Amino acid sequence: MPKVSVIVPVFRTEDYIRDCLLSLQNQTVRDIEVILIDDCGGDGSMAIAQEMAQDDSRLRIIKHPSNLGPMMARYNGVVKATGDYITFCDSDDLLPDNSIELLLSKAKESNADLVSGCIDYFYTNDHRKRWNNTLLFGGDKVSVYKSLLLEEFTHNLCGKLFRSDLLKNHKYSHFEHFTNGEDAIFLYEIIDNIVSAVTIPKVVYWYRQTPNSSTQLRFNRQRLESVVIAGAMMYKKCIQYPELTTIAHRHFSKWLNILYAKGYNKDGVLDALIRNYQLEHLLRPFDVLRYLPLYVKQILKRFFNK
Repeated sequence: MPKVSVIVPVFRTEDYIRDCLLSLQNQTVRDIEVILIDDCGGDGSMAIAQEMAQDDSRLRIIKHPSNLGPMMARYNGVVKATGDYITFCDSDDLLPDNSIELLLSKAKESNADLVSGCIDYFYTNDHRKRWNNTLLFGGDKVSVYKSLLLEEFTHNLCGKLFRSDLLKNHKYSHFEHFTNGEDAIFLYEIIDNIVSAVTIPKVVYWYRQTPNSSTQLRFNRQRLESVVIAGAMMYKKCIQYPELTTIAHRHFSKWLNILYAKGYNKDGVLDALIRNYQLEHLLRPFDVLRYLPLYVKQILKRFFNK
């Protein structure tokens, strides 16, 4: 049984997947398995993966019958994982050579269910931005939710190591063709089952940002609906704890109003989604103007960082 299973959904990343897999093969912890989920992208990604798997038995390939999306890919990867711990890596990203060693060492030392390190976001012009994941309020589930809501802890799965039984012994949502926010839904549901989480002040994940990265793309109708569904699910997960009600309301109200500030209510689409998912009580229309300068600031910052 390997110490760590690395789950890698693969979809149209032929320009980057070789570097991704090399970074996994070069890990200082050798006792790993890399589970590659072929999500039927139709490009040359899997040909590269298959070539590399021929020379490394640690690379296992699972093929979807058709494109099912990253949420199903991660879910099916968890089902097939055999490691004591599980981590996730997108097929266009990279891990520093000692990433798994750092996370695993802290997991054994602390006996925590979840260990997170820091993330470097890197861009095509070599610009980098660091996210220092911290848990200033503590490592119990309510404290972790609070850190997420205050945006000191990332909402994604990458850069985190999970105890395997935490993922395998509980039921988690998994939807086909879910395009945005799927990792955040999974993370919020996982946290509801933890006893403790810890962080380390080391970079353990390099997150590639390209013009086609999900964080860089403007949402179409399907993506917007996925985002609203994800927000509704995360909000409901948080407000089951009374001590989080106020901060959750503030966080998700800000998120909705920023969507309005970005102009996503063209033809009343956002209004309809908010009604469908019963989020009207989070809306304060005058806050659209309040958050509009924040959105403009984000655009200017992105422009000048290029």
